[in-house]
Amino acid sequence: MKFSKLIPMTVLAAATLTGCQKETSAISKDPEGCIELWADNLPELTDTTIYLKADPSDFDGYFYYVSNIGYIPFKMLHSAYYDADKLSMGQGITYLNYLDFETVGYTNQSCISTADMQKKNYFFAQCNGDDYGLPAQVSLTGSEKLYKGVCIYVNNTTYTYNVIVNSTAAGRGFFKEWTKDDLLQLHIIGENKTATKASADTVTVDLARGFKVMDKWTRIDLSGLDSINNIRFVITGTDTGEYGLNTPACFCFDGLKLLPL
Repeated sequence: MKFSKLIPMTVLAAATLTGCQKETSAISKDPEGCIELWADNLPELTDTTIYLKADPSDFDGYFYYVSNIGYIPFKMLHSAYYDADKLSMGQGITYLNYLDFETVGYTNQSCISTADMQKKNYFFAQCNGDDYGLPAQVSLTGSEKLYKGVCIYVNNTTYTYNVIVNSTAAGRGFFKEWTKDDLLQLHIIGENKTATKASADTVTVDLARGFKVMDKWTRIDLSGLDSINNIRFVITGTDTGEYGLNTPACFCFDGLKLLPL
């Protein structure tokens, strides 16, 4: 895998926000005036690259941190660490453009397929930092503004897909043999961080239910998230152990669409 060189963080102007693309289906038609978060709107990546940057002066004992991945009003954080002489993903959210549907193991952060893929670049979220580090979340700048959810496109990573469907894959380690009764779910939590009384709405997505494992880009309706200014991603599942979830707590997403209220 090839990693990007350290490049300066860039905040793109609000003018880069695109109008919502009209869907052909009346059920999936987006409202006028929504804003969109696309990885293609971030600084261009070289071929087969994942964006990672580390600041050695901001070491917390686990990872090096970097902030301000995104463009107005979207803000994301990710962390990285040095694996030998290369940077590797720690927690939070970054973006990439490479595709590798076969390599097993945690170093492969590619989506599992391009089926119904919307753009060239897309986001990768590592959702194991809520209790021990950096949460995977999209914050919306401007505390006076609230939004309603519209939709998001999600897909499994190759890493997650392989440890579920390929019981003999190298690097499975401590993952259990997947059964028809196992479950892996993504919880998309919309929060109002500025409310006097904290509130949260949740949309739950099956990344894997038994042997039905998500293997294409899937449009998820987020209309159940109302009056929010932060979206947090949490993954839960049935393969757990002494230290929590064993199944990789990661997924890919793109095209987050919200309607300003």
